[in-house]
Amino acid sequence: MNTKELKGKWVLITGGAQRVGAAIAWLLASVGMNVIIHYFTSADAAMELKKKIMKRFKVRVELVSGDLTKPGVIEAIFRQLKKEGTLPYAVLCNAAVFKPDDARENMATNKHAPLRILRIWTKYMLAAGRKGSCIFYGDAWLGRGRRYPKNLAEYSQSKEWIHKGIRRFAQLGHEGIQVVGILNGPIIPPKTVSKKAIAAFARQLCSTVDEKVPWIGPEAVAKATALVLSNRAIHASCIFVDAGRGAIDGRALKEH
Repeated sequence: MNTKELKGKWVLITGGAQRVGAAIAWLLASVGMNVIIHYFTSADAAMELKKKIMKRFKVRVELVSGDLTKPGVIEAIFRQLKKEGTLPYAVLCNAAVFKPDDARENMATNKHAPLRILRIWTKYMLAAGRKGSCIFYGDAWLGRGRRYPKNLAEYSQSKEWIHKGIRRFAQLGHEGIQVVGILNGPIIPPKTVSKKAIAAFARQLCSTVDEKVPWIGPEAVAKATALVLSNRAIHASCIFVDAGRGAIDGRALKEH
């Protein structure tokens, strides 16, 4: 993986203050990219991550905040970045919510906001005559034709557009704009869920039952991100980051 061409370029990571977003920010900073960390409610975590990255790596780090579902917020962010000369080469749409019973919030954050980001960012990039990359993050089981339980249908619908429409959205883009989806398996066990419930969830997800739970870790998603950004030949397609578990038939996720 040759990341030399990424050095000195700016990358915007939505929801970049914690968990997967933070892992991506750290890895890309390690290869020399300047990082823009977007956050909504995690101001303290964003500031702490900024300090750690700037202490460890010789890169620039900026923070932007805002509710991406609110009218005008995304436009305002890119207008600000353009004014400051930090319009990003890459935009990583990592911000997401998991609200099983709130279809409206799921769709607003997980679908409508990322697509609006792509549209507005592309507009600024084309006006500047620049090339760039946009990555969406989804779920491997949805990408492999699986379905989450019925009680999680609202969330599923807000994420399945990534694997279903990535080629169409890429075709609606423009030459020089790389559009890719990264679909991962379970990453981090939710802190509010018991170990017993997590183990049961894991048994539903894959045929090879592992009581330790097959979480792939944020670092795997970060590495996949660096791979995509360093290889512009990857375009209009989805990269699976689930160790092939989603391809295994058998004790896959069942309908409830």
